[in-house]
Amino acid sequence: MVAFMPKKVAVLGAGAMGKQIACDLGDKGFTVYLFDLPGVAQKSLASAVKDGLCTYTGLRRVTPVDNVPANHHLLSEVDWIVEAVYENEKVKDEINQTIAAYQKPGCVVTTNTSGIGINSMAQKQSEKFRKNYGLSHFFNPVKFLGLLEICPVEGTDPEIFQSFYRFAEIMLGKTVIKVKDTPNFVGNRIGGLCLFLPFRLNTQGLNILDIDRTCLCTVGWEPLKTWDIVGLQLAEPVSANVYNRAPNDPRREWWNPQFPQVRTLLDKGFIGRKGKSESGFLGMINRKKMMFDFDKREYIPAQLSKHPSLELAMDDKTKELKKMEILLSPEYTDPAALFARDFFFTTLAYSLRMVGEICDRIIDIDIALKHGFNWPMGIFERAQYLGLSRCVKGMEEAGCSDMLPDWFTTLVKKGDSLYGQPKNTFYSYAQKNMEEMPVVEGGIYPEIIKKSGDKKIFANEDAMVLDISDSKGPSSLLVVTSKGNSINMGVIEAGHKAIDWAEKHQAAVVIGNTGPHFGLGANLSLLFKASETGDKETIRNLVKNGQEFMQRLEYSDCPTVAAIQGYCLGGSSELALACNRRVANANLNMGQTELNVGVIPAWGGLMRMARHLEKGLLHYYLWGSDMTVTVLVEHLMDVWNRYSWIKTSRDAYHAREMGFLNEQDVIVPAQGLGQPYVLKRAKEVAQSMLMQGFTPPSPFIFNLPGKEGFLKFKTIAELGCMQDWYPVMHPAHNTRCAILAARVLCGGEDNKLGKPVTEQQLLDLEYEGFMEITMASEVRDYIKKILKK
Repeated sequence: MVAFMPKKVAVLGAGAMGKQIACDLGDKGFTVYLFDLPGVAQKSLASAVKDGLCTYTGLRRVTPVDNVPANHHLLSEVDWIVEAVYENEKVKDEINQTIAAYQKPGCVVTTNTSGIGINSMAQKQSEKFRKNYGLSHFFNPVKFLGLLEICPVEGTDPEIFQSFYRFAEIMLGKTVIKVKDTPNFVGNRIGGLCLFLPFRLNTQGLNILDIDRTCLCTVGWEPLKTWDIVGLQLAEPVSANVYNRAPNDPRREWWNPQFPQVRTLLDKGFIGRKGKSESGFLGMINRKKMMFDFDKREYIPAQLSKHPSLELAMDDKTKELKKMEILLSPEYTDPAALFARDFFFTTLAYSLRMVGEICDRIIDIDIALKHGFNWPMGIFERAQYLGLSRCVKGMEEAGCSDMLPDWFTTLVKKGDSLYGQPKNTFYSYAQKNMEEMPVVEGGIYPEIIKKSGDKKIFANEDAMVLDISDSKGPSSLLVVTSKGNSINMGVIEAGHKAIDWAEKHQAAVVIGNTGPHFGLGANLSLLFKASETGDKETIRNLVKNGQEFMQRLEYSDCPTVAAIQGYCLGGSSELALACNRRVANANLNMGQTELNVGVIPAWGGLMRMARHLEKGLLHYYLWGSDMTVTVLVEHLMDVWNRYSWIKTSRDAYHAREMGFLNEQDVIVPAQGLGQPYVLKRAKEVAQSMLMQGFTPPSPFIFNLPGKEGFLKFKTIAELGCMQDWYPVMHPAHNTRCAILAARVLCGGEDNKLGKPVTEQQLLDLEYEGFMEITMASEVRDYIKKILKK
């Protein structure tokens, strides 16, 4: 239960961040007023859907408002006001004065400043204002970066602050960290330093691409590419926050807002991807990737230089953490390796020094880097992996001995760790001992549950079935554990076991995992080997058994719920669509991407998408005299295009507009709480279905356009091939796939409009099309290319 639950929100400032915050809130169901100078907010929202900031549904919830006195009364209607105006304290003070005049009792006001002192702004306002005032610092892009930094001011009501924390975590789905009122807080203090290090460390012998790829292999993140995304015009004000407000910073001169490289690009009008040229350190010119050469002061083709350490680290066969080890090894002395060691150990030393000053938990710095700057691992997590003694030596060699805090050197001498093993504890700076990692209350953690012997129902090499029953009802959980969560015969076997147990115990089935992705589809290695050897029987068994399992998921006597997140593609999307309900993490990227490997969906993907479309039509309209081949083809065109153009959703809200999710499906914003929370919600949905007296649905009967409609699709596909619409390795093969998909959607070439078509008939057409195409050499080419990534 969340005490603070705003219905209406006002966002002041329609710039890059304000617009994104308003759009994200709109997608999440809030009514939003977006204020700015006359005409600015309306203009700012004009491209919101095109730019992927929100869905059409979300945009309808956001109202642009001219920030003039006549409209200020709207501020008295809202429960939460987000100030996101220009980073200037004087401007923000004036805005706060306006807010205070109209703020209704209980309305929370937060500032989205990225580094201005919030107590400095709060002190100029009344005690009443300060009671409901604090920081809510979002990160760009708001929709995809989960970090939210919050901080109260002196005088903030503790209960209001804690309630807002829970609201941001559960309703906004953010990874929330409590920060101190220090320059640039946590994310922009540590991540900001990392952005500036390429300008302060020795990069002689390295070009733009070398620097980014070296950092990518070392910490999994590219600083110069990031500058191009956020905009180079922010470099000087972001650095000035620390330079002017932190006189005792151990590397204060590095924050000096004078960056010759950045100034060179700005003077030429190159501010990054948001500028007219869409160029910054990197750019696209005539469809070629280019990089800026500061010696020639012009763009040149983006090519890596020859550095042995970087070449080895970037080898496809080198695993992620091994890449870091190579570059940090003293064995290599080329410019890339020297820069990598300086970059990594400087960042580590600075981060250690900041613990206690900007935050009290080491995990908050790692969280900020992972969820605010998209690092796959935090700096302290990487240090723990390397070994702390080795890191001490590295920091000393990088000239960072002066930044090593006493608490850390003491910890290393005692042989203690920053993180416990397995990583369920972390070192507490405040308590000077190990503290348990925070967990989601009631969250489902399969790795912990499976250790309880009586909870494991079934397991094989590819999946396991766990008993997750509680006092509210019995439930089983199917967890796919194969590489990439790919679906094969082992997964299908485990799926049947989950349903068997659920039907026996009058229980529900939940399908999901706690990894970053739900699944990438069928097992491509198996498909490649069978195609290469001509083993049609293996493919036939996989398709037929998969179809049988998917149908059983939908029509068994127990409710089935898929807890989906991240990539849910190809066969994995078919698995999710086959379940009775879906509970989706908001970060969902869903689509029928089978064309990437040169095949068509074979487990009911096309059939279910066509059914979702036709179920949305009135029965008398679908089967009435007004329904013609032309009209039905127009309806089905969206389904066909999603497959033929490999369209995937940007997030779960977009997936709903695309038809992958329906109105009964639940979207859970859980970038912070993660999949354990989504699995919990999925179990609650499944148990609710049981309590309401679940009965399986009835199979659907289709009205499809038949041969006449098929010829229309076929003509479009062949025209696309002739006019080079498919910029892929094998356009003719892709055209053939598109035609086979059209055959399914039209009910076959022998069908005609008005003739009832069953689900099994469409499944048979999917099977025939899949078997017809799978043995082609083009399929193996596509699979080989994907498996190399």
